[in-house]
Amino acid sequence: MHCHHHHHHHIMAWSDWRLALVFTLVVALFVGLSSTVGASDAATDPVTYQGDIDIINTIIRNNPTTWGSLRGWAVGNDPCSDGQNGLPISGLYCEVIGRYRRITSVQMRGYGLPFPKRILSGPIPPEIGQLAQLRSIDLANNNLTGPLPSLVSRSLYSIDMSMNNLTGTIPQSYLKQPNIQLLDLGRNQLTGSFPANMEGSPWRVSLYLNKLTGPLQVNFNTSKLARFGVHGNRLNGTLPSDFLADAPNLFELLLQTNNFSGLAPASIGRMRQLSTVDLSHNQFSGPVPNFRFKSLRYINLSGNMFNGSIPVSISNCESLIVLSLSCNQLSGLIPSFLGDLTSLQILRLEVNQLSGDLPEFLQAPPFIGGNGVSRQHLRLSSGAAQLNFNASCNEFYGMAPAWCGTQGLNTCTSCYDEQRVCLKDLFSKPLVPESPSASPSASPLPEEDSSAMRASSLTRTITTPILFLCNMMRRLYADVMSI
Repeated sequence: MHCHHHHHHHIMAWSDWRLALVFTLVVALFVGLSSTVGASDAATDPVTYQGDIDIINTIIRNNPTTWGSLRGWAVGNDPCSDGQNGLPISGLYCEVIGRYRRITSVQMRGYGLPFPKRILSGPIPPEIGQLAQLRSIDLANNNLTGPLPSLVSRSLYSIDMSMNNLTGTIPQSYLKQPNIQLLDLGRNQLTGSFPANMEGSPWRVSLYLNKLTGPLQVNFNTSKLARFGVHGNRLNGTLPSDFLADAPNLFELLLQTNNFSGLAPASIGRMRQLSTVDLSHNQFSGPVPNFRFKSLRYINLSGNMFNGSIPVSISNCESLIVLSLSCNQLSGLIPSFLGDLTSLQILRLEVNQLSGDLPEFLQAPPFIGGNGVSRQHLRLSSGAAQLNFNASCNEFYGMAPAWCGTQGLNTCTSCYDEQRVCLKDLFSKPLVPESPSASPSASPLPEEDSSAMRASSLTRTITTPILFLCNMMRRLYADVMSI
């Protein structure tokens, strides 16, 4: 009995000791591990790179009332950690690269309402371009002036300096970015030519509303290009027939309001993803490209010298919402297939040489409303869409449809009444308004021209002032379209 009891006690003690040993080992291991991890952390805890700190300090000292007044921007603050009161330093973002924290992103976009407006003015500090690990920079929508800063980093994937008042030419460093995805320098006062060559394969290139001159030669990899906008510049010359033929993903092509001439590139009709194409207000001539893909929603070719008829291929553009061919030299009939485009909402054909009767779908009763003067609003015969239609200043004959009332079709100045919007027929009526109720501003020509107009009521001299008006509208159109 005693022996048994002793034996049992011995076993219990052995178990306790063994458990204690295991426990001690586990604790020791755990403590050891954690202290090792802590030690290695302390040894390699990345500090902010001194060169980046120096750059920010220089910017603060040189620009005390602008950049230096941004939240958290103070000499002595670590630009890669929390600034004042634990709030992050305005607009700077960092990543650990190697042993250091580096500034990789500058995000200083100016926001209008409802966001608090952050307006940076004056020149961009050139030191900002010295941040050697910069991946993206966004200074858009401020009041920045002067030149674009040169960029030391070759790691940029996004550069947005749009909507400022920057001047000078595009620095070479902006074009030597092998990882570039977005380059937006639009709405500035930049001069010089379109970049002769560019590294990388960007998906968006936007240089619209500047003062770029010379030809447009695209010498970069366009395999990923989706959006291309150079509208509202002073570019000229012809475009090759295979223009952007190697851009299978292009869905937005904006070339309007330049001085391009010659034929419109045939390649434009073969772009399978294209949704928006605007060639308006140039000097393109020859036939309208054979647009034929369902992806197309917006086609604007107005204010050029396109001739020939409206191509049958457009009947395949089932998603088309806007078709504007005004202010050209198109002839032939308005094709009836346009009535089958059930998504079509705006059809602008004014100031051409179209003739014949209106197609049946335009004989439909009027749709009243919309935005008034100089446009006629119709319901398509299918009833599926409401059409904003204008075909003034052409050479139609035959009976005007009922919705036009007593007005003729070949009309150039607008008259408006409560029942319908229609355009005054200048080819068969004097230019001077006949009734006091008509708008006195309805005459675009000086008084002495009206008798000559009456004498040769079917001459096309009327298009001269209209084309002059079209030209006056060029900048406005470009401005509105770029929003």
